[in-house]
Amino acid sequence: MPVAVRTYVRDRGGLGTHSLKTRDRAPGLVARGGRRRELGALPLEDALQLVHLYAERGSPKYERAALRWLERYLAEAGPSLEQVARVVASLAERART
Repeated sequence: MPVAVRTYVRDRGGLGTHSLKTRDRAPGLVARGGRRRELGALPLEDALQLVHLYAERGSPKYERAALRWLERYLAEAGPSLEQVARVVASLAERART
């Protein structure tokens, strides 16, 4: 039985949050294709939740969205190399499930 892997980003202060979570908005975003500008407009944590929704739905958009999210994570969160390795492994595992 596959184990669900979740990748979480801790709050880095300046990233901000929205009171309305992505899961609440996600059906509309996914239906419209989660256009690149919509992913970029979301806070990093909410964008990751949308990436996970793509994975859960088996969307062919998962890999591109995951890579775009990873680019943002590197730029905005300033993670260590070890954190990046864990996140990449988690995203790759998610693609296989």
